Amino acid sequence: MVGLSLDLTLSDVKRIVFLGKDVSDGNKMLLSQAVDIFHKCIKHIVDSITGSDFIHGQTMGDSNFTRVHCGTLTIESKVVTAGMFHVFGEDVAELPLVAISETNQGK
Repeated sequence: MVGLSLDLTLSDVKRIVFLGKDVSDGNKMLLSQAVDIFHKCIKHIVDSITGSDFIHGQTMGDSNFTRVHCGTLTIESKVVTAGMFHVFGEDVAELPLVAISETNQGK
């Protein structure tokens, strides 16, 4: 994973928001990098109803991801931080999960 450098320019840093679980072929690798960061940084979040692990589950099945988004910051096409957030209407959102790649933590 890429480390942060002091000589970065704004053109080196990009933000991408993935909406729901539908991702274009061009962004599947970036979303996969975001999922890897979540797996390494967040141990377990268990759904109290189904008992399934939200982060480390094998499949998301028929879950409804209409209002779940994943926002990423990338440097040189590598995801350095990712956050999951829910949008509730036009005025309310929550950001329950944020994770930073191990090589960039503390920078």
